[in-house]
Order: sequence, then C-alpha cells, then structure tokens
Amino acid sequence: MVYSKYAKALLSLLFVTKLNSCSQGASLNGGSGGSPGGAGKGNGGQGGEEDGLGGKAGGKGLLDASGALKEKLKDGRIRLTYKGENQVNVNPVDIVFIVDTSGSMGEERQALEKNLNGFLGQIATSVAKIDYHAWIIASPFVPSGTMDSKLVEVVPRRVDSNDALTQLNNFVIGTLNPAPATQLRDNSQKQFIVVTDDDARGTLATNIVQLVSATPKLTGKTSVSGVIGLTRGKVSAQCSIANVGTQYQELAANPATKGTILDLCSDDWSK
Repeated sequence: MVYSKYAKALLSLLFVTKLNSCSQGASLNGGSGGSPGGAGKGNGGQGGEEDGLGGKAGGKGLLDASGALKEKLKDGRIRLTYKGENQVNVNPVDIVFIVDTSGSMGEERQALEKNLNGFLGQIATSVAKIDYHAWIIASPFVPSGTMDSKLVEVVPRRVDSNDALTQLNNFVIGTLNPAPATQLRDNSQKQFIVVTDDDARGTLATNIVQLVSATPKLTGKTSVSGVIGLTRGKVSAQCSIANVGTQYQELAANPATKGTILDLCSDDWSK
C-alpha cells in the first residue's frame, strides 16, 4: 500500500461530513445588517434566524485564507460568506475512529498512528477552520507527535476483528470501558470512521441504524464511513482481507448513516 495517501483518504471522508453539515440559501442570510463595513448597528432581517452580517455580530468579522467572511454563530456553527455570494453555515464536527487492532491490522494501525496528526492538522487549517473534536478507539495506539488533548482523545480499548460496531454502539450509549473523558456534542455532525479488514458480527448494522434513528443528537447528523476490505483473500503481496466489510457498506449506503467507503487495499484512494 501507498501509506503516504492515508491522511488524504481520511480527509476525503470528512469532506462528505462537511457537505452534509452545510446549508445554503436566503433563509440563513438574516438581512444585510447595514452597509458593508458599517458600525454594526443593523439587525437581522425579518424571519432570519441569525444576526445579519455587520449587525449584532459586530461589523465585517474576520477574513479566512480563502477571502471569505468568517463568523461564529451562537449555536457554534461557522458562517462563511464568499464575496457576496451564498452563505454557508458549517456545523461543528465530532470524529470517532474505531480502529481494528487485531494482529492482521498492524501495518494499517501504524499508518494511522503516523498520519493522524497531519490529518487533524488539515482539518484545523482548512478553509472553514472546522470546529472538531476527535476520538480514537483503539489499543494499542500511540500517535506520532503531540496532539491537543482538549481536542483529541485516545480511548484505550482493544477492537477485535468483528466488534467495531459494538464499540461504536457502546461509545454512543455511554457503556464503553474505559469511558471517554468527553462526549459527543448535541449540535455536531457525527462522523464515525471504521478501519478494519473484517466484517461485523450478526446484524449490528441494523442495530446502529435503529440507535441513530432513536437518538435525537444523532438523527440527521450521523455518517458511518469505512476504510475496509472489498475483496476477500490475498488482494496483493502487501494486503490480505479476512472478510468483505458488508455491514459497513450497508451503513454507508443507508440514508440514516450515509457515509463513504474506501478500499483498504487500494494503492490510490483518490480514485
């Protein structure tokens, strides 16, 4: 495998989250709030949910690297306005990696350890400067470099070949042992990313869909993606797959948990 593309692949999963968590259109504009660059005395337009640009938010705000006007809204989302065009509101993102740490996944785990910091750094410096929290459920797992413990938490829990969805379920309902120090935020877009060369047990995919549908902070805000095996057996000299991850494919295709599937054995995840 070409592991230099590992971070790029994971970042592509987040792009799906970003698109799912953004909304555009006049209902978000809230009115002009006075002339551009004014003193900030204008109010939000009638029917708008947020203060207008240059209104109570206090003038133009800050320009990000793309030249977009960037403001933080009261509910924690980030608003970007691209030179007078449509506004985009970006929800905070909670990212949970569930990494198979069985013996056959040693190389993949090491690749994630090596590249995770770079992946998260790309999120932090992206155009939207996404407000993220991340958890990595795996043991052993020793990421390279120094990570911000306020934003990233390694939950030292062994994940066997077939129980990634069990650990996902336990994380959500609060029974994971050891328990994480922080929990999913109510207003965030949730992105669960499973990395494994095997499939889940039984009908756990169905259980996850039911859990998401019955949990208000998950409903309409959850994606389940996977870096999984798509062909069973020895795919190449460097990659063998125990079982095709059919249940992760089901979750990624289900509207309640719609996500993205990447081939664990691919030499080029950009295709």
